[in-house]
Amino acid sequence: MVYLERKRLAELHAAEAAGEDVWTEELSELVRRKMLILWEHLPGQVLYGSGIQSKVERTMLLEAAIRDSGPIESVLQEGPVDLVLSYLDAIAMALRESRWPSSGDRPFREWCAGIAKIFEAHRLKFKFVDGQVVPLGSEVMHAQVVEPTLVLLHGKPEFVNAEKSFRDALEELTSGKPDDAITDAGTALQEALTAVGCKGNTLGDLIKNAKNNGWFGPRDSLLADSIAKIHNWVAAERNDGEAHRVSDVTKDDAWFVVHVVGAAIVRLAAGPRTGP
Repeated sequence: MVYLERKRLAELHAAEAAGEDVWTEELSELVRRKMLILWEHLPGQVLYGSGIQSKVERTMLLEAAIRDSGPIESVLQEGPVDLVLSYLDAIAMALRESRWPSSGDRPFREWCAGIAKIFEAHRLKFKFVDGQVVPLGSEVMHAQVVEPTLVLLHGKPEFVNAEKSFRDALEELTSGKPDDAITDAGTALQEALTAVGCKGNTLGDLIKNAKNNGWFGPRDSLLADSIAKIHNWVAAERNDGEAHRVSDVTKDDAWFVVHVVGAAIVRLAAGPRTGP
């Protein structure tokens, strides 16, 4: 990652750490430039030899009754947010439908991965899932778990380590390191359990102590046990082999763990569920 992007992310993380709400639905000039550059760096046969522009225009006409919006480049640079997001979908649809002898579906995969990375790196309230824009506000787990967890942890000295680890997990997701995100999420839960007075040297021990002291109800316990097992699996895989990486972990796996950890922390902050 180059210096300018590292500096921008550092400032973003500092604002988050200070409790600032950095999530947005606006497309900054930098975001638009990145989208345009991603489009312009698709293989030449995609841009000039496959009629992608025509396919996008046809999709916009048939599905949104929008005619003559202009070249894709102009829309990405100057179009209203909803139009740009619709074009991102339409471009993905056109790329998915097209195949090229030398690149197959690589243009579609590169487009999806690139847009998803831009969304995450700029804290846009959208995800790009399989070529489709999904508002994060419509995702109950994000709206009711991730954001409340960050608000809940911020400014409470006893949760400072848990907050740092939870934010680290989100940062690792942004950086495309789902295994590291799972490790940090497990650490966040471990720190939160310690903060509320649970005892134990491992995450599993802490969860067992939390159950015995009424911090988790029966259904909460099942999720907490699952986190511990996934956390332990990642740690075991890291120690097995020279690479020390967990190649089978996906971003969806990591998001699941981060969401569950967030939900568990919210439950902990509400106090014990039952008596010891």
